Amino acid sequence: MAATDLVPGKILHLWCDFTIPPKDKFIVIACLSPELLFFFVNTAPNHFNSDVAKQQVLLPRKDHAFLGHDSYIDCSELRNDFTAQDIERQTDQLKIGSPKGMISHQVKQEIIESMKWSRTLGPRHQSLVLSAFGDIAT
Repeated sequence: MAATDLVPGKILHLWCDFTIPPKDKFIVIACLSPELLFFFVNTAPNHFNSDVAKQQVLLPRKDHAFLGHDSYIDCSELRNDFTAQDIERQTDQLKIGSPKGMISHQVKQEIIESMKWSRTLGPRHQSLVLSAFGDIAT
């Protein structure tokens, strides 16, 4: 996968050596510039507090066939643990078979809504994601 194949809304399955414990995780690309930012996909919604709980976007298996079950995009936190080169290196090794696909139109809309009222992300990050997701073809 070339860095040019990365677009907001793309779902990847990558080895995350920075999680505790390190493991394979699904991620959703949120923004490419000025840095590559992504959201984690989790098997269950994060209910740390009410603000975080409101920012868990359902990623339904019925619309994303590569999933084994419904999952949740945690839109309360943006991560920057990968560069495009890191992703390209993992993909070239075909370690775990990323990329997986794109988020559905409905999920895109729910992420946009989540960004509009997020209390866990600053205005700069909200703006970056809204701008990037506004560019996704529907």
